[in-house]
Amino acid sequence: MKPRSPSSRSKGSKRNEGEAILAHHIQLEGLPTPEQQFCWAKHLRNENGHVRMFRFDFAWPDLKVAAEVDGGKFMLRRSRAQKGRLVPVGQHNHRDDLRRGNIAALEGWRVLRYTPDQVMSGEAIRELKTVFLHDDGEES
Repeated sequence: MKPRSPSSRSKGSKRNEGEAILAHHIQLEGLPTPEQQFCWAKHLRNENGHVRMFRFDFAWPDLKVAAEVDGGKFMLRRSRAQKGRLVPVGQHNHRDDLRRGNIAALEGWRVLRYTPDQVMSGEAIRELKTVFLHDDGEES
C-alpha cells in the first residue's frame, strides 16, 4: 500500500493542501488544537426537514471561532454537459455558501475564510494568532 501525503484526499479525509498547511501552521505556532471537520448547526433543519450537516474545516467551539480554507474541489465542479471537464462553481453553490455563512453569524460564530494563497503566505496564521491573543486578553 502506498503511503499518503497529508494533503491527499480520501473518502474519510476531505482535506485539501491549504487545510493541511494551515493545520501545520496552527501546530507550529502553538495555538489551541482545533476540531477539524467540525459538524455544527445539527439542531437546525433545512427546507425539507433534514438535519443540516454543515462542517467547518477548523473550529474552536468553546470560542465559537472557525476557519475555512476555500479552494480545491469546492471552487470547481465536473460538468456533465462538457464531458467531465472542470468548470467554475455556479451561482447555486455560491448562494449555499452565503446562506451557510449567514447561519453561522446568526448562531454567533466568527468565521475566518481563506484562500490557499493566504494560507501559504502566512496571512491566515497571523490573523488566527490575533484572534487568540485578543481572546486571551492580551494586546494584539
